[in-house]
Amino acid sequence: MLVVTARRFDLLAASGVRADVLVGSARDRGEQFDLDRLAQPPGHVIVTDGVRGGTGYQALPPPASPVDSYGAGDTFAAGLLYGMADGLAQPAALALGARLAAESVTWRGAYPPQSRRPSW
Repeated sequence: MLVVTARRFDLLAASGVRADVLVGSARDRGEQFDLDRLAQPPGHVIVTDGVRGGTGYQALPPPASPVDSYGAGDTFAAGLLYGMADGLAQPAALALGARLAAESVTWRGAYPPQSRRPSW
């Protein structure tokens, strides 16, 4: 399973390797991509769009008051990858990513407090 962030799109394009999933952002300029540059199109393309959700999934409301959105997109991508690598169907993996991203906005910074590690 190869899930690639669009931040590494140039490397993916240069490699000629086919990604199973390419994850980019509708708003982050560092995560824009041009699929025509790829020798082989990815199996799936997921474009995130913050609280609007993204390709194939709906954003979920946070389980507590939002504090900081830093890292929410990376948390989404990590949850998606984890779910797909664990054998979840894509809709379930997307839902896992969305749930973890919603949790991640309830703490400050990229890492949750020890007492609030996400439940997989």
